[in-house]
Amino acid sequence: PSNPTEVSEGISNLLYYVKLHGSMNWKSSDGRDLMVIGGNKPAQIHREKLLQWYFDLFQQVLSCPNRRLLVIGHGFRDLHINSVIAQSIRQHGLKLYIISPQSPEGFKTELLRDGDEDKKTLWQGLTRYWNRELKDVCPAHQSYVAEDIRRAIFLQ
Repeated sequence: PSNPTEVSEGISNLLYYVKLHGSMNWKSSDGRDLMVIGGNKPAQIHREKLLQWYFDLFQQVLSCPNRRLLVIGHGFRDLHINSVIAQSIRQHGLKLYIISPQSPEGFKTELLRDGDEDKKTLWQGLTRYWNRELKDVCPAHQSYVAEDIRRAIFLQ
């Protein structure tokens, strides 16, 4: 959609892919090199219209009822992202799926280490966890893991 407000609750068969930040070689709106890193990401995102639009889209999509979110390679250290996900779990029935090379036990220990309520909600709202590296999920040949993930997310 050209505007995040165009995301409709009735649109359930679409796949939204949203890369919020973390990319390299970005240019800011005034042409400077840009990387969104460090502890003040919300302010950095707010300063750039495109990044703010991505974040607004992310919030809007997850605020629709009964969405499914597949997270790959995210460490859940960004409180502004965790807050959106946790709110969507609590209020909109979001189902969270994670692919990570970290063991589920290690993931849980790290996630719950600081007692943050949003992180507790993330753990409680976790629907499925695949202890895999992405290269194992999407190899050059078809994989039973990729098929398991497809079924879990798209066919339930």
